[in-house]
Amino acid sequence: MIHIQTFTFNPYQENTYLLYDDTLECVLIDPGMYGREEQDVILKFIAEHKLKPVLCLFVHDIFYSYSNQLNKSMYSSLISFIHSIRLNKINYLLRM
Repeated sequence: MIHIQTFTFNPYQENTYLLYDDTLECVLIDPGMYGREEQDVILKFIAEHKLKPVLCLFVHDIFYSYSNQLNKSMYSSLISFIHSIRLNKINYLLRM
């Protein structure tokens, strides 16, 4: 059975989703945590449920989500997917 946990983060109230099943592997969708306190909410949930993050999907075109999360060690071992149009925009914004 797939479980869906919804979190609402940052001043824009962006929804972040964590999907997991009985294997305890989980997928993070649209991580919108802004700052350490919000990231700790996700990390605490993952630890309490003994989950193993395996995939991260970025589907929103919100710059702070990408810039705040792409360099976090939490994501370094995850497979991440970003649409190529959004990736081009991110690369442009990061060069500014």
